[in-house]
This record gives sequence, C-alpha cells and structure tokens, in this order.
Amino acid sequence: MWSGKHQNSSWRRSTAEEKVVGAPMRVCARGFTLLELTFVVMIGMVVTTISVPMTKNALKAYHLKTAASSISGAIQSARYQAIMRGYHYNITFNPSFQSYQLASKVPPATSFSNVGSSVLWSSTGDVTSRQPLDR
Repeated sequence: MWSGKHQNSSWRRSTAEEKVVGAPMRVCARGFTLLELTFVVMIGMVVTTISVPMTKNALKAYHLKTAASSISGAIQSARYQAIMRGYHYNITFNPSFQSYQLASKVPPATSFSNVGSSVLWSSTGDVTSRQPLDR
C-alpha cells in the first residue's frame, strides 16, 4: 500500500508494507542502460552511413561547378584581352596536370608565347576530363 504523502519528490511505501517486503524502495537510478547506448550508437552509424556518400557527391558536384566556372572565366578573359589588344590569344588545356595555359601572339611574332603561368582548374584531383580536350 502506498502512502499519499509526498516526501523528497518521490513516493514511498507505508511502514507496514516496508516490514513485510523489507527495505524501502530505491529512488530511480540515474543513467542509461547498455541497451539504450547500443541503440543510440547504431542509429548514429546508420545516419553516418547514409550521409557520407551524399556529402561526397555534393563535394564532387561543387568541385565540378568550380572547375567549369574557372575554365569559362579563362575563356572569357582570353576573348576580352584579344578584343582589347587586337591580337590572337590561345588557351591550351593539359588534362594530365589538370591545368590550362594562356598564350598570346603579339603581331611581330610568328608563334604564341605564354602569358603568366599555368592555372589549375582542380586542386583536389576529382575533376577529370573523360574525352580528350583536343579536337
């Protein structure tokens, strides 16, 4: 039988029942069981297993967009410089080093000479060309 008295934020058995059963009832133990911790770890592993490939794919898509933007900017820059200066520009792509090189042919010259150094279009190595860039 339970007493209706509220002592120390927990319910206690009446003294008559304590004598019959023995020691007073323990207040709830704090903490988690091993089973609960195992379930939490398992759920975390499932979430990680699902999210890692999604994150990798998102990063690859981001790197591809960045590389395309870099190459597009180089082509636009070469076109702009050719129009402003009045002579030919050439962009050479090197798929093995994942870079491109801008070259110009100033009017008295008969061949192209490099303008600046080569520029990487991908520093992570996950953006590659499947087809040869020379056509």
